[in-house]
Amino acid sequence: MRFLAMSTIQEGGFYAEPYVFPLIKEFSKSMLPSSGTFTSYDETLWSLLSGSNQEWNRITLLLKKNIEKNAGLTLILLQQSDPFLVQLENNIIRPDSMFHSNNQTCEFKGKFAVRFSQENSKESIIWLLNLYGARCVSGRPVMFTFYEESPQKSKSRLARLQDWKMAWSDQGWEPHVLTLEDAKRNRNYTNYINQLDSLGLKHPRNGRDEYIF
Repeated sequence: MRFLAMSTIQEGGFYAEPYVFPLIKEFSKSMLPSSGTFTSYDETLWSLLSGSNQEWNRITLLLKKNIEKNAGLTLILLQQSDPFLVQLENNIIRPDSMFHSNNQTCEFKGKFAVRFSQENSKESIIWLLNLYGARCVSGRPVMFTFYEESPQKSKSRLARLQDWKMAWSDQGWEPHVLTLEDAKRNRNYTNYINQLDSLGLKHPRNGRDEYIF
């Protein structure tokens, strides 16, 4: 259905699956890449596509004539018989490759987008995009802090956090707030928490259930 829908857009355009998120602001203000040639930026996974109206209609008609179990499989089979059917590029990354211990987030600068999956939570998606923006897009040094939201939200704490962000930003830094979700990504998180629990190291004030560390 997505191909049928896109073929109705008179000027053609870009299409991204709902689990694909951008890492750059734009491709081009004036024209489609490759002169409008139908292009997949995720090789044969078809998660990010572009093409002119003519190209979207060309692909839609081919799918209609040669449909298999789904559009993705059909395009793969058609591409195997005609390597020039679609322009294939590799400009999409997976979030797990960005989290790999041997990789640094900005090594992927220049990639168009990141392809998440159903297993990725909203929090992890926001975290990764914010971190990428802070480290790789802003061009400013990053200043980190840590904020753990408590069940009893404090307006004063939130206000102070906003003041902190503004103060560092005004001095030319890119402030980035780490949260408990970041700590959970450490492979030693569970063992560390069990150790803190066994020692009773939680903050007792105001009924907040925070770890002192």
